[in-house]
Amino acid sequence: MAKNRKCIKSILVLLVVLLVVLAILYKIDISENSKAVKDPLNAENETIISDNTDELDAMPVFTSSSLSEENIDRIVGVSWQENTPIKLEDLSYINVTYWGFDDMEHVGEMIVHEKLAQEVIDIFKELYEAKFPIEKIKLIDEYDADDNLSMADNNSYAFCSREVTGKKCI
Repeated sequence: MAKNRKCIKSILVLLVVLLVVLAILYKIDISENSKAVKDPLNAENETIISDNTDELDAMPVFTSSSLSEENIDRIVGVSWQENTPIKLEDLSYINVTYWGFDDMEHVGEMIVHEKLAQEVIDIFKELYEAKFPIEKIKLIDEYDADDNLSMADNNSYAFCSREVTGKKCI
């Protein structure tokens, strides 16, 4: 159990480090005046909750819930497979408000293990309060569970079950 907890904390630290690295890389792109090509498909599930950064029009959202039938339908066969060692009922769906690189508030969605949901929300609250910019937070299912597509779009996500590479065949 302690080993799992240590592994989970390491994953959370890596997630935050990844967000920092992505933010730095994005800032470098801006300073070099390069324009990223936006894929209209990837703008669908992003909600802007305020277009005025001086005055908040809505309260920030930081919620966690069990997976709805709609969410289960979205992930089964994509980021969650029948052989996934984590049960669907052990996962939580979270929504978090974050500051985009456009200096506006957005609400993202993420799936995490239920034991980590509050800790992940707390991390994103801290990032929000620090006005740390994040490009987007969408489920990996929006990218057909393809890490490379998600990374190319500068997306932050959490849960995606996949086979472990490098394991020995018996």
